[in-house]
Amino acid sequence: MELIRRNSDYAFRILVYMAGFPQGKIFSVKAIAKKENMPIAFLRKILQRLSLNKIVDTQRGPQGLYYLLRRAQEISIGEILESVQGRISLSDCILENNLCSRRDSCRIKQGLSTIQKKLKNLLDGYTLRDFLADEKNYP
Repeated sequence: MELIRRNSDYAFRILVYMAGFPQGKIFSVKAIAKKENMPIAFLRKILQRLSLNKIVDTQRGPQGLYYLLRRAQEISIGEILESVQGRISLSDCILENNLCSRRDSCRIKQGLSTIQKKLKNLLDGYTLRDFLADEKNYP
């Protein structure tokens, strides 16, 4: 099982690259793809997801232009993962819309819920800034 899939890995690389420049810098899809060695079609799909989730935005133009909406320290790793992969969940049984017939008597649901909250807090505790090359904030 992988927690961080390839699309999220690409999203991290895209965003760390963008965050390494002054706020407001505009990037073309082609330039990002070349710099990060990514297929343009896959890159566009990831940027669309990040745009829908208000992490990046587009500027009209023929090349596909994008920029960060917020500073690196305002974008959490958890937010990026959920924007690209969807909700992070250890198990379907702890989702709100779970219709499991044993949900009220399950002995593991509470423990999984506790772990889920801790994982979410951990991921939300790190930001893009923690991953910039000139920062030394790794644990």
